[in-house]
Amino acid sequence: MNDLKPSCIVLDSDYTGEHNARMGVAEWLGGAIQKISIEEARKYLLQKEKDQASLNADILIGGTGEDTTELVLDLAKSMKQPLTIFLASILPDQLDQRIHDYDLVVGPPHDELTGTHVLTLLGVPHRLRPEKIAKIAPPTPVEGKKIAFLMGGNTRYCDGFTPEYAQRLGTRISRRARKLDAKIIVTNSRRTPADSLAAFRKEIAPFENAFIDWQDSDPTTYFKILAEADLIICTGDSLSMCCEAAISGKALLVTTDTEAMESYHIITIQRLIEAGYALEFCGDIEAWPQPTKRLDPTALTGTRILELLSNRKGCFQ
Repeated sequence: MNDLKPSCIVLDSDYTGEHNARMGVAEWLGGAIQKISIEEARKYLLQKEKDQASLNADILIGGTGEDTTELVLDLAKSMKQPLTIFLASILPDQLDQRIHDYDLVVGPPHDELTGTHVLTLLGVPHRLRPEKIAKIAPPTPVEGKKIAFLMGGNTRYCDGFTPEYAQRLGTRISRRARKLDAKIIVTNSRRTPADSLAAFRKEIAPFENAFIDWQDSDPTTYFKILAEADLIICTGDSLSMCCEAAISGKALLVTTDTEAMESYHIITIQRLIEAGYALEFCGDIEAWPQPTKRLDPTALTGTRILELLSNRKGCFQ
C-alpha cells in the first residue's frame, strides 16, 4: 500500500516502548533506516564542519522518553530540513512549546495540542504487524485453550508493581484459568522486577504452560505467544504491549489497577476500553470473551506521514 519509500533517521531511546514506536513507523514506511544515538546526534551538532552527506533522510523521528524535543529540531535544521515527527506515548500536563515546531506530533489527546500538525491517536505505534502473527503456525497445542499473559512492571513514575501486587494478580489470573479450563503462557518485559515475576509465577504454577523471557533471542517467539493465545491479558502499565496485543484481533483484557499504573497510562487504557479495543480485567470471567476490535496506530501514523510528504514539493527530488 506504500509506493513511496521514504528514508528515515530514527533517534534511539533507552525506553523500549519509545524505541519500538519509532522503529515501527519507520519500518512501516518501508525505506532505508538509519538509527542514531542521542550522543551521536549531539556530536553531529557540535561539528564545526559537517559532512552533510553523513546525515541525510526524508524523515527524522523522535519523541517522548528522554528530553530530546529541541535536539531533533536542531538536528533537522543542520540537515536539509527533513520532515520532523514527534511520537508521544504519554504527554505531561505542561508541554515544551517547541513541540509545535514539528511537522507532525502524534500522541494522545491533549488540551495544548490542536491543529493540522497534530495526529491524535488511541494507543501508540509499535513494530508488530498482524500479518506477522498470521504467518506463525502454532505447534501442536496442549490439551485445552491458552491464555497469554503479558507482564509489565514499574515505570518512571510508579513503583507499585511489587511482589505483593504480583501475587494478588497471580491469584486473579489463576481463578480465570481454572474457570476457563485454560493454561497460561507468561512473558515479561525488561521492567518486570525479578521478585515480582517470581511471586506471580509461583501463584499460577498449576496452570503455567510456558514462560518466555523478554530476552529470548528468537524474534518470532513473541509472535508465537500471540498466535497461540485464545485470550490475551496484559498489564495496563505497558501501552506498547497493550497495543501490540490489540492488533492481534484476539480477545484482550487489560488491568487498570491504580496502585501499579501511572495516571497517564490509566487514561489511555480507559480510552482503548471505551472504544472497544480492549476489555477491563476485573470481576470473574464465566465464559471466553469475544474478540475485541483490531487497533493499528502504526498504519495510521505512517499514512499521515506519507500524506505530508506527498504535499511537500520536491521532497523526493
